[in-house]
Amino acid sequence: MAASGETPAAEGTVTAEKGDNDNTVVSVRVKHLAPASRLASDATTYLVWVQAEGSGIRSVGQLKLDDDLVGRLDFVTPQKVFRVVITPEAHATVPGPSHRAVFTADVDAR
Repeated sequence: MAASGETPAAEGTVTAEKGDNDNTVVSVRVKHLAPASRLASDATTYLVWVQAEGSGIRSVGQLKLDDDLVGRLDFVTPQKVFRVVITPEAHATVPGPSHRAVFTADVDAR
């Protein structure tokens, strides 16, 4: 994953593999990621978003950090080619990203 300039020490990976029913199983891992409130004053959490070409962006879940600033999220999507975006957000139910991405990754699981 590519980190933004706001999180130069952060590291992240995205892996994708074929799952059941021709879905894509995705694993997002990050480390050294600062608490969300340090990047946006109203942020309390990080959300992971998926955007396939020609479709809207949708949240696939919260990326919670532990005390060592390590986080992980596993999810399943029917998409094969898509972008993963991580943003700091005020709460887990925002309808779309409201802050700049801290990580992005393009996935091609065809």
